[in-house]
Amino acid sequence: MAARYYKPIYKQPVPKFTRGDEYIINATLENYTGFYTIDDQGRVYSEADDIRKVSEVLVPTPTPLRINNDTATYYKRTLTNLSGREYPEAYIPIVTIQNISDGMMPRYIAQKRNEPEIIIEIGRDQYRATPNGVRLHGPGIDANTWYMDIIEWTIKGVYKDIIAANRKVLNAKEKDIPGISKYFTDLAEFIQVPVTGEDRIYTDGAPVPSMLPTSYKLYTAPDVPLGQQCGNCIFKSQQGCQKWNAQIRNNYWCQAWKHGIR
Repeated sequence: MAARYYKPIYKQPVPKFTRGDEYIINATLENYTGFYTIDDQGRVYSEADDIRKVSEVLVPTPTPLRINNDTATYYKRTLTNLSGREYPEAYIPIVTIQNISDGMMPRYIAQKRNEPEIIIEIGRDQYRATPNGVRLHGPGIDANTWYMDIIEWTIKGVYKDIIAANRKVLNAKEKDIPGISKYFTDLAEFIQVPVTGEDRIYTDGAPVPSMLPTSYKLYTAPDVPLGQQCGNCIFKSQQGCQKWNAQIRNNYWCQAWKHGIR
């Protein structure tokens, strides 16, 4: 077992309990019942703490578990592979120009099967490395422990329609990913403000002043230079934008942005 290192009490893992058929002891392939802990790298150990010379490394129970003389070698090889699996890593999506063109963006989800309250948004690479996708980037996440799925997230259109579309897709996914509606609480997340026509509105539904140019958009858009936004533009004043003579919002941007101090 790897050497332990000190952690303050508030960072110590919370012990959990299994009644069996969830984990087996990696060294003996025996079904494990009792307390166990998961460290900050996703490794599972027996006992209520990782205790030197006492704790055993645990791995997910194969389904179905059929250990006998004929299959022990097979399962030993399988468990070795499982122990090298990745733990889901939280990921914040980045809206691409292609997403904006499509009006939608895929969001990849991992939910722990025996603890469904644990839901993590993961990146495309981790999703594609699992059995749900094409193995391109390593061993991937253990699909026996984690359920993975994709949500098509609407980011462009009429505000009320975007909200309705995202609520609908979450409700439809509740059967496969219980609790997903509580995980995604901002139905307008990553929404892109349309640049033409009657749909030119803010994310809260308020109209964008007609005096503002079509380049006026959220500063998080992929084509906006890093660090530029209306809030730090030389034209920003208490009355609004002196360039366009209109009220603006600090977290937006346009091509007239200029750095400077008045």
